Amino acid sequence: MTAPAYTPRTITVGASREPTENPFAHYAPEYHAKGWNVVWLPPRAKRLTETGVTGHAGKDADANLIQRWIDQHPHANIGVRMPDDLIGIDVDQYGNKTGGDTLAQLEATLGPLPPTIISTSREDGVSGIRFYRVPAGRKWSGDAGKDIEIIQRVHRYAAVWPSVHPEGRIYYWHLDKGDEWERHDLVPTASRIAPLPEEWVAYLTESDTYVPPAERVHVTSEQARQILDSDDMCKAVRNAYDNAKQRMSSRNRHDGARDAVLNLTRLGEQGHKGAGDAVEALRADFIASVGKDPQRRCR
Repeated sequence: MTAPAYTPRTITVGASREPTENPFAHYAPEYHAKGWNVVWLPPRAKRLTETGVTGHAGKDADANLIQRWIDQHPHANIGVRMPDDLIGIDVDQYGNKTGGDTLAQLEATLGPLPPTIISTSREDGVSGIRFYRVPAGRKWSGDAGKDIEIIQRVHRYAAVWPSVHPEGRIYYWHLDKGDEWERHDLVPTASRIAPLPEEWVAYLTESDTYVPPAERVHVTSEQARQILDSDDMCKAVRNAYDNAKQRMSSRNRHDGARDAVLNLTRLGEQGHKGAGDAVEALRADFIASVGKDPQRRCR
C-alpha cells in the first residue's frame, strides 16, 4: 500500500515578504503585546545566542528587557518562545526531508489538523511551523515523526516574520483558507490560535504534568535499581516503549530516546513493571539506529 502524500492546502498570504530594515525594533513590541514570548536572534540567522531565555529554566522577557534588546540589536531577527499553552508543529518537506508525507500519514490516522497560522520562509506550501493551542502544564514529545519537530515552551523556539533566513528568504505568516485571522493583521494574536484536536493532543503528550527542575528529586543508585526492576513489561510500560520506538525518528533520535527514558523511569517510579527492561531495549534500539545512519559514520 502506497503511503499517502501531503497535499498543500490553499493558503492566503498573511504578511509582507518585503525586507524590513529593523525587524526586531519595529515589531518585537507588537509580538509581545499580542501574547508572544519574544527573543532576539542575530540578523539573517536563526540560531539563538542569548542565554537564560529558553529551555526548562528560561525566563520570559518583559517590556524593559525587550526595549534593551531593541537598543542593542535593532537589526536582529525575531524569535518567539512558546507560551505554556501553545505548541508548534514544525514540518520540513525539502531536499531529502519528507515531513509532509509523515504529516499526511498522521492526519490519515489521527484526523486532519484544523486551519491555523503557519510561519515559514519557504514556498512549497507544506514546510513551516503550524501553531496550535494545547492544554497547559504538559510535557510534549520532541517530535511527531520523521522530519516533524515539536516546538514547545521548554524546548526550541521559532523564527518569525519579518526575520531574514540565513539563505536570504523572508519569513512570513500564511494561513489555511478559512481561518479567521485578518489579512491586514501582520502579527497574529497568540490567544486566537486554533486548538489542537484531542487525538493529536493524546498522541503528542509525553506526560500530563511537567515537573520544573526546582521540584525534581535525586535518587541513589539503589533507588534507581528498585525503580528500573527486571520484571516483564506491564501493559503501560509496553505501550510506552512501543510508542517511543516509533517516535525515534532519524532526525530527533537523541531527543526521542531521552524523553522516552524519562517517561519509562517515571512509570517505574509509579510502580509499573518492566521499566528497566524497556530502557535496556530502547538503548539497544538507539545504538542500532545510529549504526544504520550513514551520516553518523566516521568519514
